[in-house]
Amino acid sequence: SGKTRDAAENQARASIARNFKIEINATTGVVSTETLTRKDETTTGESQEKTVSDVEVGVRKTMEGLEIAEVYEDPSTGTIHALAVLKRSKAQAILEDEIQGLDTEIVSLGKEADAATDKIEKLRLMLRRKTLMVSRDELNADYRVVDPASQSVPAPFSLEKERSRIASFLKNQFLVGVTATGEESS
Repeated sequence: SGKTRDAAENQARASIARNFKIEINATTGVVSTETLTRKDETTTGESQEKTVSDVEVGVRKTMEGLEIAEVYEDPSTGTIHALAVLKRSKAQAILEDEIQGLDTEIVSLGKEADAATDKIEKLRLMLRRKTLMVSRDELNADYRVVDPASQSVPAPFSLEKERSRIASFLKNQFLVGVTATGEESS
């Protein structure tokens, strides 16, 4: 609900978005304007302040199926209410595509990391892969919200195994030595 139709619709979208990992930024500020006008030898000044409110909805692809189904204005308060609906099947299909895209990239990064001979490059690829796995888990949480059975898309890999693999690689492949020189190095 809100004072304008746009505000009501954004609030309705925000209510659905609370179930997803979506950024919604509300900004309120004051815009001050001062104008000085000089005509002949007379100077006049005018000052205005206006409160500005803006809701920015950072909508991910998942919310493409969201529609405003109904808008109602309460005649006694003037408040406008909006009902937002999200087609489960469309959101589910979009999320499934996003997850499958990440799976493909994660598998590819795993192969690249296995083939890498430079230790720094190998570590970079492993860390990138782990980051994508975390993103995949977040998408899967969203998927469970729209799946009628509250099921997730099974992963062909394990985030915990990847974390363990990175820790082992750092422990066994990265040796850090410190050499001190100078008067107090002994």
